[in-house]
This record gives sequence, structure tokens and C-alpha cells, in this order.
Amino acid sequence: MLPELLRIGPYPLHTFGVMVAVGFIAGMWWCRREAIRQQLPVTQVMDLVFWLMAWGLVGARIAFILVNWDYYSRNPQVILKFWEGGLVWYGGFIAASLAAIVLIRRYRLPMARTLDICAPATMYGLAFGRLGCLAAGDDHGRLVTSALGPRATELLKSGQLFADNGTLTGAARKIIFSEGFDQPWWALVLGPRSLVQHDLIGLPLYPTQLIMSLYCLAIFVFLVAWRRRQAFPGQLVALMLLLYAACRYALEFLRGDLGRGFWAPGISTSQGVSFVIFAIGIWTWWWLSRHARQSEGSG
Repeated sequence: MLPELLRIGPYPLHTFGVMVAVGFIAGMWWCRREAIRQQLPVTQVMDLVFWLMAWGLVGARIAFILVNWDYYSRNPQVILKFWEGGLVWYGGFIAASLAAIVLIRRYRLPMARTLDICAPATMYGLAFGRLGCLAAGDDHGRLVTSALGPRATELLKSGQLFADNGTLTGAARKIIFSEGFDQPWWALVLGPRSLVQHDLIGLPLYPTQLIMSLYCLAIFVFLVAWRRRQAFPGQLVALMLLLYAACRYALEFLRGDLGRGFWAPGISTSQGVSFVIFAIGIWTWWWLSRHARQSEGSG
């Protein structure tokens, strides 16, 4: 992976920060394009998007700090270094969503139509941002156990491969490296300069960051195509909530970074939030479609 693009003297240019910035620019480009197409005031839409991105960044960082409070309470000097990695997307999404409810009304923009502009832009920008996670080794996948040799596989079957806290035991690492492993072509191997969990350094992992980038791009393409058959304003944002929550819930089973937090044994924090977001997506679809039918009936 490539955690740093280059160095300017002692100052590194982190790939993660660059890709997050590219994602922001891509999202803003789409919103401007759609504002012009839908004949909405471009200046107000772009101001809105800027503040939503700012609040999203703050919310994503706060969520990451809260999930990893033990570390940041001991190292407060790195709290603001988000460009090195360390954002929880759901935290940013929740913060930006709350800000959107307030700011869209403040800018006197149509709520559902404006959210329909932001929904594809969110997925488009996130597809680039997840490539930053890939470069940094953040949000990495779990160990590809099918690649292990026979001795390590026996440890897996007997429950001795992982410690009680979920990390790979030191003895298991020694066995894996001593007998070697058959790395699949699609697996990722992350080095010590990345943000990979220490016990998984140098081992084949599921490429969860790349998968996340691809399904965000797929959702973006789907939403853009769906505009032709859109039944009511706000349908795109409802679809985005449903599709992203379902994909994220499923992908969490391949994640291997234990520091992301868990609501219950076997259920990560992101899976719990995905369940809530999916329910909100169902409610949003029902409420907006009902409102659209009532408006047509009264018209």
C-alpha cells in the first residue's frame, strides 16, 4: 500500500487525506452539475454542500475518537490528525444528515429534491475516500484463513489461532510464517507502516476497503440510472440509505479491525448503525411516497 504519496521536507503528504479531498471535490462536482440540471440556485446548493462536508468530517472524526477513546485519551496530541486516517463514516453521515435538515431549510431549498442531489454525490465521493482507506491500511479485512498451512489450520479448528480478545496469538503468527501460506491473488498484505492491526501485519487479508469503494461506486451508478424511473422526490436518498446499509452490514463480516467497536458479541457498531439506517430508509420511502400521493390527490 501507499500511506504517503510524497514528502516535502519533513512533512508527509498522506494518501488518505488526498483521496478524502478528491472525494469531496467529486461530490461537489456532482452536486453543482445536478443543481444546474434541476434549475436550483447553484450558490446556495454549493454553500450547503460545503457545510455538510465540514460537519461530516467533524462527525466522522469525533465518532472515531469515541470508539478509540482509550488510545486518544492517552495521546490527545494526535486527535486532529485526521489526514493520517481515522474517520468513522457513519459518524460523519449522522452529523451531516442532522446539519442537512437545518441548513436546507435555512437556504430555502426543496428538502427532498436537494437530498436526491446529495445522495448520489455521497456515494460517488465515498468511492474515492475508501481508496484512501486502502492506501492507509485502515478499515482492513480479517485474516484469509483458507490461505493458511496445515498446522495453522489445525490451530484454527481447535480454537487456538486467536486469543480471547480476538487477536492472533504470537505463537500462531510464528507457525503461520514458519510454514508459509498460499496467498490468493485478491488478498491484501499490509506492512507495518500502514494502520493494520499489529497481529495481522504481513498476512493475507480480505480487501474490504476495495470492496467498499466498488459497492459505493455501484450504488452511485444505480442511483443515477434510477432517476429515469424515479416515482417521487426523495426516492433516491431512500434508496441510498437502504442499499448502503445492506451492503455495509454484510461487509462487516469480512472486517478484521477489532478497534472499530462492537454493540454485542459478533455485532459491530457499524452493523448496529446499519440496521438503524436501513429502518430509516424504509420509513423515508414510506413517508415521502405517501406525501407525494397526498400532494397529487390534493392537486
